[in-house]
Amino acid sequence: MRAFVTGMMTPYGLFTVRRLAELGYEVTAAGCSGWDYAMYSKGVKKRLKFPSARYEPIRYADAVINELKNGNYDIYVPTFEDGFVMSYFRDEIAKYTKTLLMPFKDIMTAHDKGVMRDIATKIGVSVPNPTYVPKTMEEALAILAKIDYPVVLKQRRACGAHGQQIVQDPQKLIPLYRSIVEEYHLTDQELPIIQRFVNGPQICTVGLAYKGELVGQVAFKSLRTQPRDGGTTALKEIVDSPLAFRYDAALVKKLNWSGFFCSDYLTDETGDLNFIDCNPRMAPGIILGYNGGIDMLSAYVDLALGKEVGPLTPPKAGTLGRMQFLDLGWLLDSLMDKSYTFSMKVNAWKEWRDHRGQKIKDDVLSWSDVKPGLMLYWFIITRLGPLLSPHQGEVFLENSLFDEARFYAQLAEIPVKQAAAASV
Repeated sequence: MRAFVTGMMTPYGLFTVRRLAELGYEVTAAGCSGWDYAMYSKGVKKRLKFPSARYEPIRYADAVINELKNGNYDIYVPTFEDGFVMSYFRDEIAKYTKTLLMPFKDIMTAHDKGVMRDIATKIGVSVPNPTYVPKTMEEALAILAKIDYPVVLKQRRACGAHGQQIVQDPQKLIPLYRSIVEEYHLTDQELPIIQRFVNGPQICTVGLAYKGELVGQVAFKSLRTQPRDGGTTALKEIVDSPLAFRYDAALVKKLNWSGFFCSDYLTDETGDLNFIDCNPRMAPGIILGYNGGIDMLSAYVDLALGKEVGPLTPPKAGTLGRMQFLDLGWLLDSLMDKSYTFSMKVNAWKEWRDHRGQKIKDDVLSWSDVKPGLMLYWFIITRLGPLLSPHQGEVFLENSLFDEARFYAQLAEIPVKQAAAASV
């Protein structure tokens, strides 16, 4: 059996190649740079370097399709936002192999925080109130001028808190909003959301759905995130969250979703969960779930191959997992925080060392497969300065993020190039 996997700069890309190799697949992995650490796993039989999925999405798609056409693969598994690009070409992919991808327009719907706010509200899923999705800069400025409470400003389509700002001082709202728009060159259709800040525990989910029904899922509490004020989870714990499961079930049913569907919720002062956003792809929680006893990747493969999959056994609550490199970032941020007293820094150190008596499995590091971890930390050492900046997530995912504007622009060039070639 042969598997082709893309998205090699994430822990779940690494998990995918390791698990597929355990299942008996001969794995070919394609990355967008030599730093894509998951490619160095011993589970990878063949390594390929493709154009950047972010900067050259059409060339990237051509490379993927060409490999699928000639590689005789049983299954194709995109693990990150490379799947967004390839969903546009799902009919072409279906000619050569099996995969489980939603249509491009549905992925774009789920990836848009503004659209998902409207969908969630209509089906009874709580969202922070108020949440504004301005349609023009003038409208945004008028809203901001009236706000006198803490809010979070976030891009409509982004991951890992890219471009996100939590603003406690209303006087800083307008300058910060303008800076996000200018820095990311956002159009009126892309203006940041303005959302009441919910300062409660974060609950995240990773679910696997098929035709609008959840097959399996895991919920976990974010114990530490990096950045510390909201970002990717560094230390997490599996919890039982019936409300999060119920909300997720309603969302995947409304969208008639098939594939991975991952949601973020914040707990408000009443104890209710507020839907923040979703990622229509894999997320690190798939690894935590596996360590807790639920194998959603195997189920995904079975679904893609047309096999029936029944409800999966829930994972064990209390299981801990972490990404050490992010957790180290959390510790460094805490120790370097000038607002922290000495005793607060000591407490941060003690908290970081407390494993609650568990042997915590890391999302990346493994003594039985050491090269990906070594490559990851070499990458961190060579980019330590940028990784300590507010744009740390974008440094890691430089070549892997989906750039919608660039994708459409390059897509529009295809007929022009075809016409030019035909005229020669």
